Amino acid sequence: MARIRAFAAGTTGIWHDFFQFLRRPRPIAPMGVGAAGAWRVGAALLPLYAMGVLLAGVAIAAWGKRFGLGNAHAFQAIPHMLLAPVVVLIAPPIEEALFRGWLTGRPRALWLLGCAVVVAILALLAGAFPVAAAAIPVNGRRLFVVAMLLIAGVGWFRLRWRPGNALAPRFAAAFYTSAALFALMHTFNFSPHPGWVVLPMVLPQLWQALCFGYLRMRVGLAASIGLHALNNAVAIALLQAGDWH
Repeated sequence: MARIRAFAAGTTGIWHDFFQFLRRPRPIAPMGVGAAGAWRVGAALLPLYAMGVLLAGVAIAAWGKRFGLGNAHAFQAIPHMLLAPVVVLIAPPIEEALFRGWLTGRPRALWLLGCAVVVAILALLAGAFPVAAAAIPVNGRRLFVVAMLLIAGVGWFRLRWRPGNALAPRFAAAFYTSAALFALMHTFNFSPHPGWVVLPMVLPQLWQALCFGYLRMRVGLAASIGLHALNNAVAIALLQAGDWH
């Protein structure tokens, strides 16, 4: 009984810390997944996370029915045999690195983010102007990819030991911007894109981003990747269970 009370007290303490962090996001030195209290943080956050996703899911089900939005089509473009490896093993590390890996404000992390943003902008421009993009030979595109990888790698190597937190003065803005962008990215799971009415449909992803961000800062990037992967694994299992029935 004493252990149960101690666990409950620790859980409510972590919940309080979570909501205090959301109220006023601040830089935290992650304890690391190997720290003594790391698993306790994850175990305490998990039921709160699941409750938030469930409540948001109920809300968007009613909203989607009201406007006839239907279900998202996030997994349709992925071959069935590759679905689990891509969604559970590949997507979480990439998305966590892109949206939350740099929240510590370390120069090397911000350098990698800058390189990723450059590539993303050029990819968007190529999609917007396909004729101009087609004028670039395939070898030229490959050379660009190799050059960007080298630039990213060299910058990361030279900055790897440089201390500092460039985001500290504006950490709250950076934290909530990354969460909002993560949620907005998932609006494109609805095809064709129905406009502003789809915004409430990504409430689960917004809640996920807040939880992933807290876990990334309190424990570390590996912890947020783990929760992200667990979330995606459960989503695939539920999807397949629905297909079977």
